[in-house]
Amino acid sequence: MRNSQKLIPILLAIAVCGCINAAPPKNRDFGTISTLEDLVGTHRHLGEGKAGLRKVYLSSLIWPDAKLDHASIGSIMVRSPTPQVVLVEAIGSRGVEYSQTFVEGEDFEFREGRLLLLKHVGVAPVKSKFIGAYYEKQELGLDTEGQGKWRQKGAVVGLLGPFPLVLGGHEDVRFVKEQKP
Repeated sequence: MRNSQKLIPILLAIAVCGCINAAPPKNRDFGTISTLEDLVGTHRHLGEGKAGLRKVYLSSLIWPDAKLDHASIGSIMVRSPTPQVVLVEAIGSRGVEYSQTFVEGEDFEFREGRLLLLKHVGVAPVKSKFIGAYYEKQELGLDTEGQGKWRQKGAVVGLLGPFPLVLGGHEDVRFVKEQKP
């Protein structure tokens, strides 16, 4: 009993805890979008994130499985032909490189003025060195200045070998709105 009482403070001292956040300079909160029509416009394709972190292309978020040369796309055009539908086009040097129509309730959820692109909760695989649970969420919307905004949030809690692990954080990226059609 006495040895286990000494072990608890040592384990707590070596527990890995942290919060990791990355955002562009002058990052703004999400604004309020009342309809999908608010998203209409042309957005710069290369996002503004934390300097030196990584390049984030809007097309890679919208079409993560598409076989596109994301770096060759210049802008993303968004239209809303009906209140529950958005038409998204990737514009390159040759015109429209890729296009898709998305329907609310089928392809995405529209909650609290944001498009929920991904929400995933899971448990680490059995053969992993990590034992625990994780959470990931991605949402897209506009910031308080009307610029495109993407946020990825995540957290993990569990054990990595004998060490407790608690991590969480988010990454924000801004996609400048160039014009409204």
